[in-house]
Amino acid sequence: MSKKVFDIGKSNVSAELKAQFQLTSTRASKVNAVPGVGGVTADRLKEKGVETVGDLVDRINCFDDLKELVTGVNRHKIFDCLDCYLKEKCADEYEDTAVLTRIMENVALVDNSKDEEVADEVNRCHIS
Repeated sequence: MSKKVFDIGKSNVSAELKAQFQLTSTRASKVNAVPGVGGVTADRLKEKGVETVGDLVDRINCFDDLKELVTGVNRHKIFDCLDCYLKEKCADEYEDTAVLTRIMENVALVDNSKDEEVADEVNRCHIS
């Protein structure tokens, strides 16, 4: 059986939703708090003894483990959103994502020095 690999391009989760989940969730949060886990998936996970985020994290050591627990199109979204819990356990699978993030950070749409110049100009023009 070939190993299924996590593909962040298939996640389709907004940065806002992911950040909100990661800021508000705990290991004790109900599993349906994870973006991509709806009612049907939560019920199937409950049948497998997974009721909380912590239960899910404890059962996952790689993307294949999640694939065994969850069917459907949301596996990549779920794995992506759990990265704050799984990065150490699943470092190899997140490495490509980390590389992509570093590359994207280096591709700025705006020149930082221009931002500073504009900020200085705005500050000089500020009316008190």
